[in-house]
Amino acid sequence: MKKAIYKVPNGKLLKIFLDADAGKIRSVKITGDFFTYPEENIEKLEMALAGCELSKETLAGKIDEFLRTTPTNFFGLDAESLISTILSAQ
Repeated sequence: MKKAIYKVPNGKLLKIFLDADAGKIRSVKITGDFFTYPEENIEKLEMALAGCELSKETLAGKIDEFLRTTPTNFFGLDAESLISTILSAQ
């Protein structure tokens, strides 16, 4: 399992724990001192990312789709920071 830590500009600390194989996410754990509402949606996002290709375009599409279909608010975190931190954990 690989790890990446990132301080979101004007935001909070983000920690990614990534298990990947052949360029795809097996599992990902998203933690840090940011807030998500509803709180349980971070786990739903982690599950939604399983099997996702590790590319900026694919991750952006998957996260955008998740946020459109599962109303979620991030406080101290944005999708771009999440994508770049996941990719840096490879």
